[in-house]
Amino acid sequence: MSNQLPTNLRLRDLILPGLIFTTLIMVPYLVGWLAAPAGMQFSGALANHNDFPAYIAAIRQGAAGEWLFHFNFSPEPWQPKLMLPLYMLTGKIAGVLGGGHVLWFHLLRLAAIVVTLLGFRFWLVTVFPGRRRTQLTALIFLLFGGGLGWLLYPLLATTVSGFTLFPDLSGSEWTATLIGLNAPHYLLGLGLQALVFGALLRLVRARTTRSAILWALGGMAAALALGLVYVYQTAVIGTVTGVYLLVLAVRKGRIPWRTWLLGGLVLAPLPGPVKTTCPPSTGSVKLLP
Repeated sequence: MSNQLPTNLRLRDLILPGLIFTTLIMVPYLVGWLAAPAGMQFSGALANHNDFPAYIAAIRQGAAGEWLFHFNFSPEPWQPKLMLPLYMLTGKIAGVLGGGHVLWFHLLRLAAIVVTLLGFRFWLVTVFPGRRRTQLTALIFLLFGGGLGWLLYPLLATTVSGFTLFPDLSGSEWTATLIGLNAPHYLLGLGLQALVFGALLRLVRARTTRSAILWALGGMAAALALGLVYVYQTAVIGTVTGVYLLVLAVRKGRIPWRTWLLGGLVLAPLPGPVKTTCPPSTGSVKLLP
């Protein structure tokens, strides 16, 4: 029997950091539920309170058999359209299995945690192949890293700007833990980003055209899922991918046509979700940031 240590992160290596990460995210919601005063009920939201009713409405509409989302919180005319498909699909599952809509909202959060952990592993194994200790260290930083605001906050908390001076404490997308406390699609979008960029790196490094095409197709599927789950992140992966492909061309001193074409294939699905799932402009009413 070989005693050689594994060269890459194993799935079981994700269990302990994943449990700690899940605890940090889910315990505040449990405390909110248990600490609700008599005669009152915890809404189920600790962040993004303004949009939370729309997400619950999407789950409710999905459970009722709808496929297109109807925004019920505006007096202005609205035509049902393909929006919030993640929550509509969650509603379909809730309608079959039963259970409260807020419960399914948080079960979706648990699923997003799993996808994000797997996405991080894929990304780290791609970036640091064969370097398990480095991968584990990077995973810890990805899950629990942040800024130094917690050191300075006690000194500056009473200033005029106060909490807003520290984006690592107040920014909803600054750290993985803060992202996890937000709506589930925030965290799921982070995991899908890792899958997209990991697939992009794999196609660039592929030694055969067939392998490169397979990674491009995998990246395209992840990009499409990201566009449907968190449409505003399409700008991130589009910009980063474009800059990365341009840098590759500069470094090589020529245009790597195969890589450019397959990189374009990864991004090809993005215009569809952008066109169909972005909320329209409705005058003075801003819908679903």
